[in-house]
Amino acid sequence: MILRHWDPFAEIGRAEEAFGLVRRGRGGVYSLPVDVIRGEDEVIIRASVPGVAPEDIEVTLDRGVLTIAGSAEAGSEAGDFLVRERSAGRFSRSLRLPGYLDADGAETSYDRGVITVSLPKSDQARRKRLEIKVSAN
Repeated sequence: MILRHWDPFAEIGRAEEAFGLVRRGRGGVYSLPVDVIRGEDEVIIRASVPGVAPEDIEVTLDRGVLTIAGSAEAGSEAGDFLVRERSAGRFSRSLRLPGYLDADGAETSYDRGVITVSLPKSDQARRKRLEIKVSAN
């Protein structure tokens, strides 16, 4: 039996990682929380970027990887923070996309602090109903 020192903050970090919560990465860049929704004809990705202007957000598709990056300004409030949960500084989130999505048909939109990327499924990936042929016996 090996005795180890228990670190509650390490447990919190593992839980944040398991649930994909916002956390600081290398160089102070934090990871955006995203929702990925699989629809009948498309995949929709939504990322919360409160307080960030659309011109400060960069969305790129490169070799099957979607990246949403930008910068959120730090607050200029006077005084000491009692609680600070909103992240500021550089952010980035990359997602490897499945091959059945049509990157050329991708569209982005921005509404009230949420960036949405819609990626249509290719024609081969769309669900279709097959007719059952009954043999005459």
